[in-house]
Amino acid sequence: MDDGAVARIVADLIDAQIEAKLKPIVGMIVGLETAFVHMFNILDHRGVMTRQAAIVSLQATREALPANAVADVGMVLRQIELGLASLPQEDPAGPPPSTLN
Repeated sequence: MDDGAVARIVADLIDAQIEAKLKPIVGMIVGLETAFVHMFNILDHRGVMTRQAAIVSLQATREALPANAVADVGMVLRQIELGLASLPQEDPAGPPPSTLN
């Protein structure tokens, strides 16, 4: 086996380890983004805050971020904005429970 083949095998092993460690982290981030989209959607349907107001607030927050946080924090905020903008208008939670009336 030549040095190139060994290097490819080592690189593949390293890539597999990195992917195995990143997959759960990415899944948690996506899950949290989805939870925020759901929360804002519920607030919209309960008349607390409209989706559009939430999007505008997230945009303002993103634009106010320091330059060193725009790439990572800004990306998460943008994903939440996009999630809110893509939702259908029906209430995902159904009618409010009687305890919330």
